Amino acid sequence: MPLRTLLADETVDTIWAELVYTEARLGEDLDAQDLAPIFEKLVARAMEVRIAQLEAWRRELLAQAAVDSADDFLDDVVEAIARAILVLVKQDRKDARFLRYFSEPPSVIIRMGLQAETERVRGWVPSLRSEPAKELQAEGERLEVAVAKGDAALEKRVRAASLRADQRVRGILGFVDDVNAARLSAYGVLAQRAAERGLGRSWPDRFFKHLERSPKAAKTVPKPPTPAPAATPIS
Repeated sequence: MPLRTLLADETVDTIWAELVYTEARLGEDLDAQDLAPIFEKLVARAMEVRIAQLEAWRRELLAQAAVDSADDFLDDVVEAIARAILVLVKQDRKDARFLRYFSEPPSVIIRMGLQAETERVRGWVPSLRSEPAKELQAEGERLEVAVAKGDAALEKRVRAASLRADQRVRGILGFVDDVNAARLSAYGVLAQRAAERGLGRSWPDRFFKHLERSPKAAKTVPKPPTPAPAATPIS
């Protein structure tokens, strides 16, 4: 049976299990146990790769939490701005002062994603801070903080996604290549020993996990065709 090549899209946990199995099987066989340390080192490396992967995922989760927090804060500020202006214009949503900021309903802006919403309201900051009403000036200051927080959160998410991509290319893919090379090399050594020591052609296969196959479907015996009714003689 040819040695299976481990694929780049397999989980690190799956590769770790393959390595642990091979390390253990080699260690149990006197004709092969000298190869076990190679896989022991790869098992340790798999743990390092897994920890690095979890750290990359943690950074992404932290970044997404920052984005969600910034989005909620910006939504609250936009809603507060709308309420403050409506008080000043006596709830007249057609007033030019309200339409200066809300050419579309506040709910439409609030439903935007953080990046789109940040770009939509960024230009409000100097306008609000120059408003004669102190309450709008205050909201302009809060909006400036909210926009800055949104920018920082979005940048954090970009960096986290980049780090995860780097970790996959530099950490995981290179690791999988090294594992496959080690497995293939060990298999070649085992095959040579099998031939030299009369251990049998299938002996090298024992040291590597095999894919579990689903049980074969039970064969169904076809039923004999139902005989056609006898033809009625024409009178």
